[in-house]
Amino acid sequence: MTTAPVLDTAADVLSRVRERRQVEHQAAADLLAAAVAWAGIHSVDERDSYLAAVVPGTEGELMVAGEGAPMVAEFSVCEFAAAMGITTDAGACYLGEAVELAHRLRRVWTRVQSGDLPA
Repeated sequence: MTTAPVLDTAADVLSRVRERRQVEHQAAADLLAAAVAWAGIHSVDERDSYLAAVVPGTEGELMVAGEGAPMVAEFSVCEFAAAMGITTDAGACYLGEAVELAHRLRRVWTRVQSGDLPA
């Protein structure tokens, strides 16, 4: 177990706050990147969509982001949300925001991933 650093001065406190916020921003950017990777692993093509429409009980697709972004397998959202510790609806929103950034707002995505913008 590590001990917390001694924060004797105002400068020490502010330095610690800046350091922890940077770690927090990096972790949030990493989670967004993981969400995009998850969506990519579980992307659905037109053939899969056709099967879901024809065969009852087959997993369908879910459009989590806007036009031009990949659709994801609907059941994969539940798994992702569970790993995040959030509801399925919140997981779908989170995946949608991540996919939207990565596929439709590429300049913003790049800035978030480089640390220029907080996630």
